Amino acid sequence: MNPPQEGGLSHAPDPGLPGRALRQAGAVRSAAPPLLRLARAPLARAIERLNRLVPKTASAVVYGFPASEGNAVEVVRELLAEYAGPVYWLDGEPQALGTVDPRCVPTARLSVKGLWRYLRAEIVFYTHGLYGDPAPVPGQVIVNLWHGDGVKVNGFPAPGARSIAPADYVVGSSAVLTARKAEEFGQAPSAALITGNPRTDQFWRVSAKQVRDRLPAGLREGYLVWMPTFRVARAIGGRNGWEDGTSSQDGQLNAAMRDAVPRLEAAGLPVVVRVHPLDVRRRAIPGTVLADEAFLERTNLTTSELLAGSDALITDYSSSWTDYLLLDRPIGFLMPDKQEFARRRGLFPPDVLDWLPGFDLDGHGLEDFIADVASGGSFSKHLRSAAADRLQLNPTHTAARDLLHELQARGAFPVSARVQRHGGRDRAGSAGHGDAGRRSKPRS
Repeated sequence: MNPPQEGGLSHAPDPGLPGRALRQAGAVRSAAPPLLRLARAPLARAIERLNRLVPKTASAVVYGFPASEGNAVEVVRELLAEYAGPVYWLDGEPQALGTVDPRCVPTARLSVKGLWRYLRAEIVFYTHGLYGDPAPVPGQVIVNLWHGDGVKVNGFPAPGARSIAPADYVVGSSAVLTARKAEEFGQAPSAALITGNPRTDQFWRVSAKQVRDRLPAGLREGYLVWMPTFRVARAIGGRNGWEDGTSSQDGQLNAAMRDAVPRLEAAGLPVVVRVHPLDVRRRAIPGTVLADEAFLERTNLTTSELLAGSDALITDYSSSWTDYLLLDRPIGFLMPDKQEFARRRGLFPPDVLDWLPGFDLDGHGLEDFIADVASGGSFSKHLRSAAADRLQLNPTHTAARDLLHELQARGAFPVSARVQRHGGRDRAGSAGHGDAGRRSKPRS
């Protein structure tokens, strides 16, 4: 079986595209009036000015979108294990942790209390879209968790434009893709922390059998997960919706999966659909099981746990496949719109479609993929290994812990360190919060 070949496609974005794609060399185009975008910069600047004036305490703030976002959940979990101060989880859902800890304080993001706790925190972890994305200020460390290591181009800010994800550090599993993220976000190469995506810690917390025992009977003998990225994104928070594709591309994608499902079912491979949280489409394909938020809540599973229980993944340009490489299981790529998507959004590395770690499901690729799944992934193992090497993937099973230890080594808990040096009193003007006044750095 041969690796997918794409016949010399150009995967750089088309510089002739209008709007934001033209200004940011591959970034997506806005699909809504720019009112929220216009308000974002003044809001961020106002918060930056205020943030410089407010003294910090030995406390941490975490924000992820959606609330169940795995990187944020696992950082909260590890902070509670390693950090003695309070952890303010903006719009958080503590039940996702499966335990109760009084130091985990869920707080409404869009509230005075939420903003105040943000301003007082010594360290902030977020994915995107928090309070207009203010830039870091002295005395507070901002860590961008993002949403994994994807191959979609985000684009570089125009001269004088604000970063789409300002931070002191950006986190990822791939040295190649995280360095690119840091560059796109206007950060120095040293800002890239290749400690792993914290959400992948969930792969190792449950066995495949434990996952399947929570699923409907038809999935307990095995299943595939289809995780496509969005073509058209809905608006969230202070960001407008945008387009990486068109309704025609959306239709192509759904049609291709509708055609594939009967052949997969005939091979004894039921399909679970996990839709991107920003996707305007539900992608409810006949014959599949839709794993929306309600489904995950009923089964008490996370997205990463759902992946951990699967036999294989079908995806496209989503960051899910770089995570899935850690599981070393078959990956199929359903990309009927690859030329158009690459032209509109852009892909990095530019030649990534030529060395994907699995079979392109176009044409006879679906039959090759089905045979690969039946073999336990042996036919494509060399593709996965080569892709992991190209991306310089960190295979850690303890990404969240590794992240906190790396931040500690870099002095990213400034108030906690000062509390320790000065006998338990925060010289910034506070005695701290409970245990935070005694010890709040991650423990070695």
